Amino acid sequence: NNISDPYFHSFSWTSGDGTSTTERNFSHRYFGEGSYTLTLRAAGNKCVDSIAKQVLVDPRFLNTFVTHADSLCVGETIDFTVSDPGYTTTGVTWDFGDGHRSSFNQLLPLQHAYESAGLYSLQLRSQFRTCPDTSFQQSLYVEALPLVDLGPDRALCFPDGSITLSNTISVPANKYRYYWNTGDTTAQLTIRRPGTYQLAIRTKELGCTGASEVIVNKRCYVDIPNVFTPNGDGHNDYFFPRPLLASGIISWRMQIFNSWGQMVFDSHLPEGRGWDGTYNRQQQPEGAYVYKIVLQTANQQSEVYRGNVTLLR
Repeated sequence: NNISDPYFHSFSWTSGDGTSTTERNFSHRYFGEGSYTLTLRAAGNKCVDSIAKQVLVDPRFLNTFVTHADSLCVGETIDFTVSDPGYTTTGVTWDFGDGHRSSFNQLLPLQHAYESAGLYSLQLRSQFRTCPDTSFQQSLYVEALPLVDLGPDRALCFPDGSITLSNTISVPANKYRYYWNTGDTTAQLTIRRPGTYQLAIRTKELGCTGASEVIVNKRCYVDIPNVFTPNGDGHNDYFFPRPLLASGIISWRMQIFNSWGQMVFDSHLPEGRGWDGTYNRQQQPEGAYVYKIVLQTANQQSEVYRGNVTLLR
């Protein structure tokens, strides 16, 4: 807008980019960024004067960012790096899509971690010195960690007892891989020794890992003899493992087999008298017999005992 003194009646404008006019007022559009010298020359009947001003033309700019990955696990940190911050940026606002937002005066590298799985839309909104605000969006997939729970600590009787450990939380079998601290890679692990056992479950897609640990203590629920003498003398006439913690046993089954695999005894009573060495009221011959004992304790722990007992008369 030309606000020269009324004395001046002749004008000449130059825009600095090659455009000129002799109109009193000047309207011009710049098509390239940079610094331009805008000059107005005015003339009266006797005097001539001029004035110049610098015009800064900013580029239309879109701030964008990149991430080191387009998918990650829950709790994992992701890095955000602005591709080209631009010298005219005056402020930015990050929206991570999970309810968290951050505003800064400068475009700096940034980190963020997600607490929940899902598909998130990330947005970078930028403010500039004079150009309109811009917004850039990108999607990010966050994968859930496998839920792993081996249950409470256990106890078994070494060396005959066994416990089968597995994840108590149901997960899709075809989506995960299993890694025990024993080196096994099966979904279930049968153990026969006390110790600390750990299971890590990883997703096949991103390797997101959940883990659980259980301590197996040495604790016998039964005392199993290896020989008995059913000769009617009143001493050691029955084969029956003695429950050491009978109050903790809620189910019980003992089976005995001869050398041909025939079952000669079957009992579900932990307080019973045990096997007297007969089958169908017939005395069985001396020798080794195979027993199998399955019991369940009050804390839902199952134990299996297998071994040999010798019958002597």
